[in-house]
Amino acid sequence: MSAPRTNLILLPGAPIAATRADAVTTSPDATAAARAAGVPIHVRLAHPREGLLREQLEGLDGPVACVLLAATAQPQDLRAADVELRRHELHRGLDAGSIGLIPEIGSAAAIERLPQLLAAVDRIASVGLDIEAVAADLGAPDARGDAVQAPVLARVALAASATGLPWTVGALGFSPGDRARLAARAHALGAAGVYVLAESEVAGLNALFAAGS
Repeated sequence: MSAPRTNLILLPGAPIAATRADAVTTSPDATAAARAAGVPIHVRLAHPREGLLREQLEGLDGPVACVLLAATAQPQDLRAADVELRRHELHRGLDAGSIGLIPEIGSAAAIERLPQLLAAVDRIASVGLDIEAVAADLGAPDARGDAVQAPVLARVALAASATGLPWTVGALGFSPGDRARLAARAHALGAAGVYVLAESEVAGLNALFAAGS
């Protein structure tokens, strides 16, 4: 099993100097504050269909470890992002492929295409599941219920495991307790971590994901 991966979402207006999470996930305009955390930075960027990806990459004020590609829906999203990331690496003098790409899965169509998505480019570092977005796409009234979580988590777990990629689940609209229960379910299926909103959540979830590693 891979090392624990508990990603901390940087709260707007509340920069942190250090964290026990293994990465900070933030927006392009908050990378300086995120860098103070002293851990790898994951930046959530728009998918290429919005036409903002190049501008967002050019606006970064320093290196990032990975790009979380919002609302990834089709393999071409990842191919187009790969081209823009390679262009960015060339312009910044970075090694080719040094920036990882994380598809954010938030729809039924994306889950159905997940094997094709994960085979689209070589720089995919992990899979990020937004279970609330998937539930909304399905028209499900409650993303916290087993009827939604069980099949969605299982599908993502199977696809990620088949390609040897770690996967992480996010539910930022959940309460910390509901998020912890989701994390436990995901961990039971081999998930590598969970996106959280506060440093207070990190220690307990790191302990969960460290178990058996």
